[in-house]
Amino acid sequence: MEPPGHTRLRGLVSKAFTPRTIEGMRPWAEQVVDDLLSRLIQRGLTSLPLSLTPGGVA
Repeated sequence: MEPPGHTRLRGLVSKAFTPRTIEGMRPWAEQVVDDLLSRLIQRGLTSLPLSLTPGGVA
């Protein structure tokens, strides 16, 4: 998207996505990821790409 539309939208969302707000969402995001990975493991899908695992290589 090009200005001025981009500038207008960025101004609207930047107030909602401050570093403090994002950090506050961390526990929720971690829980979502943990739940999704648990479902994959329960289904026997344990061969995940290394980039998705802790310490993995991207």
